[in-house]
Amino acid sequence: KSEQNAKSAFSNAESSFKSNDYVKKYADEANDAWERATELYEATGKSWTAEELGEKAMGYFNKAVSKRGVDTSKPFQSDGGSKSKVDFSKDVELLRSEGVEFAE
Repeated sequence: KSEQNAKSAFSNAESSFKSNDYVKKYADEANDAWERATELYEATGKSWTAEELGEKAMGYFNKAVSKRGVDTSKPFQSDGGSKSKVDFSKDVELLRSEGVEFAE
């Protein structure tokens, strides 16, 4: 039963940690932080709760990204990488050639 609880805590902590937007953005630092936290978790007999494991990983992560000037206490803001403009002009022309009318 305790082995199942440990697996559940590990899985919950990992899911919670990896869902953080900063963690997604800084994958190298996140992977290193998670690895360090899980090594310590295993060395202490897997006795931590999911929250404790997640906090330990986030602590390592925050320390690593702070060296890059990242402040994770502030709300995450995208770097605008997804603001690319998509050109639909060829699709519009194809639809117009098929008789579809668009409001101007």
